Amino acid sequence: DLKVKDENIPIVELADRQSVLIYAHAVMGTASTHVKWQVANGVGYKYLPKVSIENDVSDEDTIKAVIKGCPKKVFEDVGGKLTVAHPLECIFCDACKANSRDAVTVEADDRNFVFKFETDGSLTAQEVLDKAAEILSENAKAFATELRGQA
Repeated sequence: DLKVKDENIPIVELADRQSVLIYAHAVMGTASTHVKWQVANGVGYKYLPKVSIENDVSDEDTIKAVIKGCPKKVFEDVGGKLTVAHPLECIFCDACKANSRDAVTVEADDRNFVFKFETDGSLTAQEVLDKAAEILSENAKAFATELRGQA
């Protein structure tokens, strides 16, 4: 079934007794062929943050300083103790280290990444990810075949 994706975006305004006749040809493609087929945008990634509290931080002033100093609200005060509530929000600014007297450590896990992207709405994020994995797998197989052919 063909339906309008967003009814709030007019394609054309017609007067009474007017109509539009459209002939269209659909072509399947990927963004590597032409950018018009790119459904994912706003793509970014970073290393997976590993945020930990080395010593039991229960000093009220330190807890307040760490929580207030963190621009992404990674930390919370739970029962008078500093806890890591939202580690994925960490942007590696190290403000927490400066405010905690080195009780907080922040490391980047260089083997794991946080990958974020948005879609244009034509596919779900899961569909985009599945298709990207499929294309990547096909490209890897083609590359392996090329390597075997040159051996």
